[in-house]
Amino acid sequence: MGAGGLVAGGAIAGHVATALPSEASEALAREDTDYAPIAEGIQQVVWSVATGEPAVALTFDDGPNAAFTPRVLDMLAAAGGRATFFVVGVQVEQERALVRRLLAEGHELGNHTWAHESPAVLTAEQTRHEIERGTEAITRVAGQPPRWYRPPRGMVTGSAVHRAHQLGQGLAMWSADRGPAGDIDVEGIARHLVDQLRPGAVFDLHDGVGAASGRPPTEWPALLIRRREAELAALPRLLAAASARGIRLVTLTNLVALGSA
Repeated sequence: MGAGGLVAGGAIAGHVATALPSEASEALAREDTDYAPIAEGIQQVVWSVATGEPAVALTFDDGPNAAFTPRVLDMLAAAGGRATFFVVGVQVEQERALVRRLLAEGHELGNHTWAHESPAVLTAEQTRHEIERGTEAITRVAGQPPRWYRPPRGMVTGSAVHRAHQLGQGLAMWSADRGPAGDIDVEGIARHLVDQLRPGAVFDLHDGVGAASGRPPTEWPALLIRRREAELAALPRLLAAASARGIRLVTLTNLVALGSA
């Protein structure tokens, strides 16, 4: 058995077994509920796509947001690009006209839950509820359910993957982001984005403020506003570089299709 000793009566020989504190017991019980239940079929998890086609997917999280999303849409329209917007359900309800514009201009909607609560701090039931309400909000406005689910902050739990699978939603992650540059380092962000520009890449950017979306703009965290403004200022550099290299900007669904062709 090695240095660890023998297992005897549920404890290692030579050690005194003690009861777990109530907090630890509760954490273990909650962990059990986060394991994915038995399911059938195949669940897609996409970080990037293996393709020789000159195409990438730009994705934008945390919107739609009246302060940021229209500016992103204007830049994409000028570049002739399409993108996937991982929207927050509560914002979909409040910005229906903006959602209709997204769809009219050929963009795709993905599920970023109802209120952008991190699965890491939710119970399995709460996680399922967040995914379901986000799906319902998108379906009401768009007329069809989303094809993709992206967990807030990229935090994945078994219960989240399982519910998304039941709803027919693939798990959308990413291979490229804004990088380690400071909050207002537009040049650093732009350089990092352009350095990651290669066929099949999935970029994760933002056009909203996450869980702060339900608050009035005067209450948005200043840090988030600085970060979003810096990303928007860097975006034209990424779009220009893609155009110069002949790289098309497509939705995530279209990029995945290119990898399957």
